[in-house]
Amino acid sequence: MNLRTQFGGNSHDAGRWLAILFLLIGVLAPTACVLWFLNVAVNNDRDASRRKLEDAYRGQLKLLRGRMDSWWDKRGADLERESPEGSGAVVFARLVTQGLADSAITPEYPSLSSAAAADPVATRPDWVAARLLESQSVFAAAADSYAAITLAEPDISIAARAAQARIRCLVRANDKTAAIRSIEQNFVAGRLVKGRDMEGRVIALDEQLLLIRLLEPSDARVEAAARRLHDLVADYAALPVPSTQRLFLMDELGAPGFPTYNAERIAAQFLETGRVRSGGSTLEPAGVPDLWKFTPAGTSVIALFRTSTATAAMRSLSSGLNVGLLVAPPGSTAPAGDSWMAAGSALPGWQISLSVPGRISMKWRAAELLPIYGSGYWPLPWSRSARWWLVRRCAGSGESRGSKRIWSRRFRTS
Repeated sequence: MNLRTQFGGNSHDAGRWLAILFLLIGVLAPTACVLWFLNVAVNNDRDASRRKLEDAYRGQLKLLRGRMDSWWDKRGADLERESPEGSGAVVFARLVTQGLADSAITPEYPSLSSAAAADPVATRPDWVAARLLESQSVFAAAADSYAAITLAEPDISIAARAAQARIRCLVRANDKTAAIRSIEQNFVAGRLVKGRDMEGRVIALDEQLLLIRLLEPSDARVEAAARRLHDLVADYAALPVPSTQRLFLMDELGAPGFPTYNAERIAAQFLETGRVRSGGSTLEPAGVPDLWKFTPAGTSVIALFRTSTATAAMRSLSSGLNVGLLVAPPGSTAPAGDSWMAAGSALPGWQISLSVPGRISMKWRAAELLPIYGSGYWPLPWSRSARWWLVRRCAGSGESRGSKRIWSRRFRTS
């Protein structure tokens, strides 16, 4: 009797568990099938949305590429218009101050230091005698000899060199007062201001810098001398100053005080490469890191642009499109994930793409275009979690944590 009762109790428990098992299978199996079909549908919708988004973005990229070609055509026309008038130094300053280029190279300016020519006074008896006295440290007598040459010499540059040699001897003789007076008499005004040394440097500018160094810091003449020299260095239309001398004087006087200092420095770096050749009407590597050259048609001027300047100008063309423009110069690695396109005929090797606001890539934007089903669509109590799973499944698993947090806030609150 007890065995039958026990056996019957076991049969009752087994039947109950079988009923529960069949019930779970009956619920979970259809649910799994529904989720599988939804997954397939979401993948198809995601791909379709992504294709539509790519087509829309590609159309905007083509629009921006056309704007870029037009921008560089206009920049070339502006450079050509501003190039013919004035000396090379004046053209250089005009292009830079008007913001048409970061720097520029004209046929005349800037240039590297030229080799010194043969000295025309090397064998002249008066110069030989004066130099002999200087070499023997008889500075007072040597200064008198150079002064006599200065007064009698008709050639401005030779007379300026003699006056410079006299000042040198006075300084070496520790006669600073006479040296200062000589500089003020000969190189602040008068015919010797235009005299040049054997390398083409303007002697007066070097002597005016020496004047500032010879004066005591408390001397009231220091400020006036510095201002006078600054104005001469900054004036590209006054004295024809070699670019190497101008850059040296800018460094000595304080670079921030000259709006063309960075342009002079960029030009000097470019000239040092030895690759000073005109290119085409396209943006080409200049041989210096992060520097590009652009030669407008119809002119021999080479415009130089830093990478930051070129990319900033191109990014500004996307204003009004509610998207950001990504620009990748040649040699750089374009970020993977979104569509990239050649930047255009004026920018060989450059690539462009669009950045979606919020740093969300194209596949997350494609997910946004999907019809995210409302809670009423889902008969199960965990519909919100399922919807979030679908959004993550739609967008893929390769996104950054920041992007996922953005989408988490969007869809968990829906």
